Order: sequence, then C-alpha cells, then structure tokens
Amino acid sequence: ARTWRGTTPQHSLFTVFSQFGLLYSVRVFPNAAVARPGFYAIIKFYSARDAHRAQEACDRKQLFQKSPVKVRLGTRHRAVQHQALALNSFQCQELANYYFGFNGWSKRIIKDHYRSL
Repeated sequence: ARTWRGTTPQHSLFTVFSQFGLLYSVRVFPNAAVARPGFYAIIKFYSARDAHRAQEACDRKQLFQKSPVKVRLGTRHRAVQHQALALNSFQCQELANYYFGFNGWSKRIIKDHYRSL
C-alpha cells in the first residue's frame, strides 16, 4: 500500500476525520488509470451532522499531503424506505461508548422485542 509519512492513506484519513465524530467506515481506492496518480476515499460517519462539519473544515485543505483535497458529501442514498439497517454488536458497543461514555464496561447487548398492538 502507498504510504504518507510512514502511514497508509486509510490510517491518515481515519486520524483526520475521526476528530469530527465516530466513523462507520473508511475505504480507500486507487484513482482510475486515466486519472492522475493518487486515490479517493469514501468515509462514512454515523452522524450526518459530523459529516457536514468534516466537509466544511477539510474541503480544499492540505490534510496530510501536498495538494488540497476535495471533500464532498454523498448524494446517493440506497433506496431503503422506513427500514433501519441492523448494526452488529461491535457497532452497538462502539456507539454506546462514544456517545454515552460507557468505556467498554459491558460487552453484553440486550435486545428487546416489541410487538405492535
């Protein structure tokens, strides 16, 4: 993998963008062969507000490389109508630790089932 100052682009992006909120995922892809050498990334936040703050703060800035980056908010959304995407137990624990400060004191996730009347 290509490195910047001893780290991978994925690690560098995670370090920069995690300052704005909890990240769901960071994926890095090489540019197409017809484009200039480099890469592009898809960074997903749990919170749209955090993604917006990151875009405003980082767009056209030199984050960890010589040339400024373009940071755009995604406009394509999957057609999921009124259906919540399930999180695995690690993601549930990560969200609880981040937003409620549980610091990993419990790994047990209790799931309640509600019946509609």
